[in-house]
Amino acid sequence: MNRLRHDLAAEGSTPSFSYIAPGPCDDGSPTPCAPGMASRMVAADSFLQKIVPQILASKAYKKDGLLAITVDNAPSGGEYADSSSCCGQPRFPNLPVSTGVAALSPLGGGQVGLLLLSPFIKKGGGLAQETYDHFSLLATVEQLFGLGKLGYAGLAQVKPFSASLFSGG
Repeated sequence: MNRLRHDLAAEGSTPSFSYIAPGPCDDGSPTPCAPGMASRMVAADSFLQKIVPQILASKAYKKDGLLAITVDNAPSGGEYADSSSCCGQPRFPNLPVSTGVAALSPLGGGQVGLLLLSPFIKKGGGLAQETYDHFSLLATVEQLFGLGKLGYAGLAQVKPFSASLFSGG
């Protein structure tokens, strides 16, 4: 994060692909990282309010950028708890068998939203009702960069995002 401003200063210094994950003080988790610190969506929103405008203002983003904003799992407890799965998600061999209502299933981490921001998203029509999972995001990135499929993103049931979401730019 210390290099973000520098990286975004010019197209030539902006990486072709960046993965930004907030730290434990900004990731929206229910437990604050320190006493008196914000938690949950207040913390995540504050992080996004600092980072997203920097990215959207950069020349590289304006030319051919794609910003994907999502969370890794739905809440595992409380009113909105969800450990469901979608899209023919594979059973993960490295997760323990779930116990209790709040436990995550080896089949998924619940339903979450994904916001895609890009000059290539169709204006006024970029809303997908199809279900995708995080392997779909990976498969889409791999497709955009002309890369081979990694791990579960290469499964036949994993589909990249529909081309109907994107415009020619």
